[in-house]
Formats: sequence, structure tokens, C-alpha cells
Amino acid sequence: AKAAAEEEEAKRKVKFQEEEAKKADVREFILQSKAKWKQRIAEEKAALKAATELRVRTKKEAEERAREGAKAAAAERKEQARRDAVAGTAAAASAAWGDDTNISP
Repeated sequence: AKAAAEEEEAKRKVKFQEEEAKKADVREFILQSKAKWKQRIAEEKAALKAATELRVRTKKEAEERAREGAKAAAAERKEQARRDAVAGTAAAASAAWGDDTNISP
């Protein structure tokens, strides 16, 4: 009876050790899994941030090019208006003095 009890106790100890080892393996797996997911989420977050920054920078650059183009077009219109005014004044002066060398078709 004593030998059977000792054998039973030894089996319980082995079973307990196996269960504890299995629990430790599960805890280790969970920790590794959490670490992998944290890393993956961090990488995805960084990629999203980079993509967002690129879109913002691209949009700002496009807006800046549009502003520069509009500014250049406005300057060209202003210069053309100045040239037209000068040409109109010269034509009016020629006509006033009777100069027929500036004949418009």
C-alpha cells in the first residue's frame, strides 16, 4: 500500500511538472505573439504615417506650383496690359500728330 501511494505521488508530481511546463510554453507563446503583433502594428503605423506625410507634401507642392503658375500668369497679363497701353498711347500720339507711319490694318 505504501509503495502504491508513493507511486501515485510520483505520478502526480510528474503530471504537475508536465502541466507547469505546458503552462510556461503557452505563456511564452502568448508573449511572443503579442511582441510580433506590436511590431507589426508599429510597422503599419509607421508606413501609414509616411504615406500620409507624402500625400500632404505632394499636395502642398502641387498647391505651391499652382500658386506660382497663377502668379506668373497674372504678371504676364499685367505686362501685356502695360504693353497694350503703351502701344495704344503711341498709336494715339501718332494719330494726333498726323503721323501716318503707324497705320493699323
